[in-house]
Amino acid sequence: MTPKQSPSELERWRDVAMDMQPISALGQLTQMVAHDLNNQFQSMVLHLEMLKPLGEQDEKVRKHITRIAEALDKAQAFVTYLRDVRMKSEKGSEANVEDVIEGIVHLMEGTFKRTNVTVEISCADDLPLIGMSMLLVHEVLLNVIMNAVEASENGGVLTIHANLQDNKVVVVVSDPGTGIGDEDSARVAEPFFTTKGEGHHGLGLTVANSVLSEAGGSMAFCKAENGGASVQVALPRAPHP
Repeated sequence: MTPKQSPSELERWRDVAMDMQPISALGQLTQMVAHDLNNQFQSMVLHLEMLKPLGEQDEKVRKHITRIAEALDKAQAFVTYLRDVRMKSEKGSEANVEDVIEGIVHLMEGTFKRTNVTVEISCADDLPLIGMSMLLVHEVLLNVIMNAVEASENGGVLTIHANLQDNKVVVVVSDPGTGIGDEDSARVAEPFFTTKGEGHHGLGLTVANSVLSEAGGSMAFCKAENGGASVQVALPRAPHP
């Protein structure tokens, strides 16, 4: 649980959280980060090229240069993905949920490896487009998936399933954690509510739930079949042409 705070301080921070504008903040941040990192990447590539002759003379140095180059490629792919999300969001207000899921899983590849989590994805065929921008769908699902990884303290298999239910695209994220009680499941989207201890501020699912509510979607929590927890995210489908 989070550390105790005075009622007035808690209310003040709740007001700040509810006033956040995820799409604007994330979009601006993405643009700034991408621009700055690309400049740094260009410098790194230049210096790696200068170091290559040393690698030809020493096998250990060559291996280190190769690993740095591989890490740089992954970092560049990460920035490219974020810029793609932002650009597609600016061009239209619809998103392909499978593309977003695959992008997030690729983005979090290092996190999954570090936490010993294996991800299994299954999406129904011919899912309709979502009536939300790619940036917003990304924001919602990223927070939900990150929450599931944090709940998987001992690693294991995290599943992501998407299908069409009641004219909405429903994404179910199930983690292999210890599960969630009925009382807690009713509060997990509250600002600053968390059961994960210090270092977790309980805002990720709050933001996701707020974005969904404004877009006509919803979020529900329940116990997973494997004993962990499941989050069901219902996303509004795009209007028919």
